[in-house]
Amino acid sequence: LTADSGDPAVTATCDTGYSVGGLGQDSTVTRTCQVDGTFSGSDQCQANTCATATVANSNGTSITGTTGTDVVVTCSNGYEGSGTATCGTNGTFNTISCSPCAAGKKSTGGVACSDCAGGKFAAGTGNATCTDHTTCVAGQGATNTPDATTNTTCALCPAGAVNNAGDTTACSACTGSTYAK
Repeated sequence: LTADSGDPAVTATCDTGYSVGGLGQDSTVTRTCQVDGTFSGSDQCQANTCATATVANSNGTSITGTTGTDVVVTCSNGYEGSGTATCGTNGTFNTISCSPCAAGKKSTGGVACSDCAGGKFAAGTGNATCTDHTTCVAGQGATNTPDATTNTTCALCPAGAVNNAGDTTACSACTGSTYAK
């Protein structure tokens, strides 16, 4: 602001996203040049406060700040979609969302969900880790084909069948000189 002593009052308008005292209401400042060469008043344009935001399934349980504030949001384990929430000039933070990993996938630290490696599974959604498939004990066999979303289901081998491998394979019929009770 510039003015000479005795000039009428000078009015300035705060930039978008800023207001007198940062309260989001009055966005004009009026000053008068005083005899000593200083302007009257002390209120200033300040960044407005954004409405508090939350991001489910993340560290962003209560995001606060003023115009232009950046807040890094990290999704919880088993979720993806981390990012930076910025307080906009409209008084709200941009939207960040954390989505659960699908069955057969995992994520830690909010990074993109990735497939379970061979021999592992993740049932349901929102998994942080994948679990090794169950290994059937001798005398039991797998009754299903395990995959990235399903664990091995083991059951006793029926009469005339055997599984000595102790793995995720099915029971097989006895052959040659082998028999099962």
